[in-house]
Amino acid sequence: MIGGRRRINALGADDIPLQWSGLFLFASAVPRARFLDSVRREGLQCTLSWDQLRYQVVIDQFRATYKYPFRVPYWISFEVIQDQTATVDSVPAVTPAQSLATDMARMGTLSNCLGDSTLNGLVGDLQSAMSDIQAAAQPIANGLKRHVVHQRRGQLRRSGRECSGVDCRCSRGSACRRCDARAVDDRER
Repeated sequence: MIGGRRRINALGADDIPLQWSGLFLFASAVPRARFLDSVRREGLQCTLSWDQLRYQVVIDQFRATYKYPFRVPYWISFEVIQDQTATVDSVPAVTPAQSLATDMARMGTLSNCLGDSTLNGLVGDLQSAMSDIQAAAQPIANGLKRHVVHQRRGQLRRSGRECSGVDCRCSRGSACRRCDARAVDDRER
């Protein structure tokens, strides 16, 4: 526009096309490729979903290259009509220890599925080592937590407020100096 002004029209989200390439394998490779091509030609709306994602789409482009009857490479592109994925309002906090424990459990499950006794033994040793590391790290973390609480109590004492305990549960309201100190502490977080 004249004078360097810009006009921005907010018309909503415009999702980029979803696309990927892959292989159809085995005896059903050619029929699956032909099915997707017929869905593309007819312009049918489909629901495309994986994991926690869900979209209403139409197949925009589909290319299959016939190599062998049991191996058909393809490339596909979907035009998004509507993103039906639920909006994420908050992400749960996961500590590194929880993440590590989850990964260790998954690794154990996967190694059991393979049925390799050597691999199962190695994974068991790794799980045991990680549990020992977590057991050694916990007292250190607790000591750091105590140090931070002790340091905060010292700051409150120096500022003229007393805080002799974090668990003050009296009913004196604002007359209790410990409750005042804890309330100030909560507001400053």
